Amino acid sequence: EADSLMTQLRIPANNQLRLNFNTFYNASLQPSGTPDDATRTALFNVVGDPNYNEADFLASLQTGPAFLTALQNNNLTDEFDRLYGTTLPLAGTTLTGGDLATLNGVTGDPQFNQAEYLGNLAEADSLYTALRTPANDALRVNFNNFYGANVAPSTIPNAIPDNTTRAILFGIVGSPGYNEAAFLAGLQSTPNLLTQLQSLGLTDEFDRLFGTTLPTIVGQAPSAA
Repeated sequence: EADSLMTQLRIPANNQLRLNFNTFYNASLQPSGTPDDATRTALFNVVGDPNYNEADFLASLQTGPAFLTALQNNNLTDEFDRLYGTTLPLAGTTLTGGDLATLNGVTGDPQFNQAEYLGNLAEADSLYTALRTPANDALRVNFNNFYGANVAPSTIPNAIPDNTTRAILFGIVGSPGYNEAAFLAGLQSTPNLLTQLQSLGLTDEFDRLFGTTLPTIVGQAPSAA
């Protein structure tokens, strides 16, 4: 696999991918010849990932650099860092292996849309930060219970949301008409309404009138929709 990846990167049509590989992995893969120790190590480290897929990796080399540049140009590196636990540079392309893997993981999602993602990133970070404010701890608990999320309390500094929680945050802020103040206000009353509907056996009636699929058992989390 290491040899196959090297061969692919050396194809003339993939010259930009080869340059991107060198930049992001501190390698020096040339169009021909025997790779040096650092480059060979980089190749083996990449293909040694349990989830490695050559086609996906080559695709990420095309989108990853542009994505990092977009985050930097839109001053969104801090927001990304808080949600993913990375330490992205404000400029340049010097990255840790872990940070690069995180970037590739985001852009490698078949559903990834850069413009849409960048438009939601600041709001997802803002909502996450607001829920972790000590004064909003009751809202944080309601949010976790209602959405099946796991936003950590402010007593755990620099806590990073897990994949499920992060997906929930992005799903909420990406909804048409989303407004943070209104959403936080709703967290004060909506969980109580759901509990009352469940306790009175009125979830089916609510579903028929509003097109929802509320859980019938008290304590079960509804979908984000």
